Amino acid sequence: MDTLSKQSTNNSNNIIQASSFYDQQPFLLKCQLHPTYPISFICTDTTQECIFKCNFCIVENLIQPNKLILLNQAIESDQKTVFLNWPIYDDQTISQKIQEFSLKQPNNLEFKEKIRSYFKELLAKVLLKIEQMQNQMLQKADSILDLNTSILELYNNLSQKQSIRQEIMNNQTSPEQKNNKLKEIIQNVNSNLDTNKQLILTKLNQIEDYQNQINFEQPSLIKDHILSILERIDFIPFRNLDQILQQQNQILNDLEKQSDNVNKIISLVSNKMNNCSETFIKNVKQQLNKYSYILNKVDLGNIYESEESIPPNFNNLNENFKWNKLVPKLFHL
Repeated sequence: MDTLSKQSTNNSNNIIQASSFYDQQPFLLKCQLHPTYPISFICTDTTQECIFKCNFCIVENLIQPNKLILLNQAIESDQKTVFLNWPIYDDQTISQKIQEFSLKQPNNLEFKEKIRSYFKELLAKVLLKIEQMQNQMLQKADSILDLNTSILELYNNLSQKQSIRQEIMNNQTSPEQKNNKLKEIIQNVNSNLDTNKQLILTKLNQIEDYQNQINFEQPSLIKDHILSILERIDFIPFRNLDQILQQQNQILNDLEKQSDNVNKIISLVSNKMNNCSETFIKNVKQQLNKYSYILNKVDLGNIYESEESIPPNFNNLNENFKWNKLVPKLFHL
């Protein structure tokens, strides 16, 4: 199926879905003020009596485009739909950025596969390097063992220990001959005393130096450091995630406080004793909401001087209202 056919099919499906929705919500087919026009928009300006608007309503009331949501877009919206002018209607760049980021969202399976591939490659290289280093260390260990063996070989050679033993065990010589032979060996060894001593001390110092260099503490520190470095691997470096969440919670708390302050002020204005119209109260609340971030800085904890100075709330009058408490307050006023 070519692209044009696909688009035609999609448009047909959308029309069918829209028709089905209009069947379920027939009031959308006719504007209340202009019955010959269907509803096309949702108006986010709550000063309007009716938020459902047709094209004629938009022209007639000079409604700004940034206060409109397409009805079809609202009906067909899903989790990835971003309204251009809602809920932020005074800065379209915000909605555009949200849409941009949503489109850039990586494929979850592809993203996870890249992570697995990275760690698989890392594991293979680390294991190879560990095996290489292990072999090097084992070779060095063999060298030290060979060095320990070499001191015995040097000692056996310089001491003529084997020659002395052979002469003692030789059954072909007389005691006198043995004595002379052993004496000759000993004299020969003694004649090289200083040289032999220096050779042995040099070898001992060499072995001692190697043994003193054996250090398991440094490799242990390197191991901990490597593990620490591995923990720094992060494909999604939310370094300040806790701080971000804390800021979000603070914003929500501030919003709740702002709303609370607005409601406190509105409760004063809307008291029936003030005889304010609903339209006036509604307009005041809208304006207060615009500047709620300023009201948030105002402490409205003690609006009234005392409990006796709180005016009666005529909005909640009923047959159980305690008039004996109302009369003193009226006289107080």
